[in-house]
Amino acid sequence: MGLHRSACSVLTTMLLAASAQAATRKIVVLPLDITHAKKGVDADAREKLEGTLREEAASALSEHGWKILTGAATATAIADADTPCKQESCQLALAKEIKVEKFIGGTVQAADGQLTLSVRLVDTASGTVLSSEKVTAKTVARLQQGFEAKAAAFFERANLNRMEPEEAPPAKAQRRRPPVAESEDAPVVHPAPAAIPPPPVAAAPVAMTAPPPELRSGGFLLGLELGGASWSADPSKIVLQDDTTGTSASAFTAPLNASLRPALNLHLGWNFMGYAAAEAAIHASFWDALNSQRGGAGMVGGRATYFPLQHFKSLRNRSYDAGLEFGGGYSIAGGPTFGMEGHYLAFGVVGEYYLKPFVSLSLFWRYVAQTWGTFYYDFNNNLKESLASAFSAGVNTFGIGVNLHVGG
Repeated sequence: MGLHRSACSVLTTMLLAASAQAATRKIVVLPLDITHAKKGVDADAREKLEGTLREEAASALSEHGWKILTGAATATAIADADTPCKQESCQLALAKEIKVEKFIGGTVQAADGQLTLSVRLVDTASGTVLSSEKVTAKTVARLQQGFEAKAAAFFERANLNRMEPEEAPPAKAQRRRPPVAESEDAPVVHPAPAAIPPPPVAAAPVAMTAPPPELRSGGFLLGLELGGASWSADPSKIVLQDDTTGTSASAFTAPLNASLRPALNLHLGWNFMGYAAAEAAIHASFWDALNSQRGGAGMVGGRATYFPLQHFKSLRNRSYDAGLEFGGGYSIAGGPTFGMEGHYLAFGVVGEYYLKPFVSLSLFWRYVAQTWGTFYYDFNNNLKESLASAFSAGVNTFGIGVNLHVGG
């Protein structure tokens, strides 16, 4: 009896170990083929790219039962293998020898000053390519950023985030009882009618949600903004040599303070890998455009925008962004008789939503502090005088915008 129990215990342990081993499926990231990368990618750069592939694979698949071999484990397995492999053509044979279910491999090529990373996720048993992706950039760091932005969609296409259903155990055979001879006194038992199974219910369709648009990883940007501008200018703070009554000062500020004015902004510049942007900006506001008292304000300068969400790796694949703006430059306002000239400083916030990797919509709020030192008492004839002290005015501007993102 004790021997029987020991045998059952050993058998149970072996079955549990085999079940655990089967439940853990392995993926290896094989060395990238850098034969055609020229001098743009060395061994250290290749290891950085492979490390990024491992990190993104672990982030996407570990919770679904996949084990990603570490760099050290991969190196040991390759060293013990009989298949020397440094090129893409032999990666399948190497993966079969290492005995992993799937492998990630690819190449890095250089052409026309650009590096192209081609990545494939392959089923080892059949050699079928489950997913592939290409990223082109000028540096290895930008290749890493580019793949991180596309990793979620890459692994989603491979359909590895679902555990394969376990096979149901075979049904136990039911033992039949021997028939009982009927007698005249025995009650006749009629078998119960078989239960009628309910009609099959159609499975609800699974909603396939497309991955969100990829956030920009850098490149050229161009934007157009439309909105309103609310001015605040105090005429009593304008000190003129020949305007002791303040008539000219009041005539200048009255159109500014009258009501909300339409505003138009244009900006273009360069985004640095999604963390910040440097741009040239043109701001315009106008009033009474259809009558003789029309006037307006214009500002030309630059601004820098910082995007703090890019520092959070878990948010790299988001379809939204938020930024803090700081800028300044030259400004002028007036018409048709009186005007002001000087410079401005601005700060604000902006929120963006990406419809496509290259198109986003934005909402913005910006406060512009005007500092004017020159007053035009005859704007049309360019007659002006310097103020005894600089005059300040404030502008709250807000609205919506559309942005184009190119390159990266």
